[in-house]
Amino acid sequence: MAQAAGISVGIAYAMMLGFAGLTLALSSRTKSALAVFAAAAALILVTGIMPTAGNGVLMHIMYLAPLNALVPQPLLTDCMSYPLGTAVFDLQTMLWVLYGVVMLIGAIVAVISFRRHQVA
Repeated sequence: MAQAAGISVGIAYAMMLGFAGLTLALSSRTKSALAVFAAAAALILVTGIMPTAGNGVLMHIMYLAPLNALVPQPLLTDCMSYPLGTAVFDLQTMLWVLYGVVMLIGAIVAVISFRRHQVA
């Protein structure tokens, strides 16, 4: 039970860092704070209303979305796998990789964009 809680908390932490990177990247590129909020809210809400029935590519993509990523049944009991080339990742590892990449790309874009930003 503690291991399941640790996995869920770790993935939630990775998701939080991914959204922080995304927010930094969007705020460095847009002029309005409303656009940043709207993009983040749309990402969360749109993925929450899409159906996840079936067993195809859409279901695999939707389990990586923020609202579906922490559902205990697919996270801990289903054997979801994501083949990337010769490697095959389980759902937990894929969530860590996805949100880690989002965080790194968002931070790099933010650093490059804020470097050119000058305050008068």
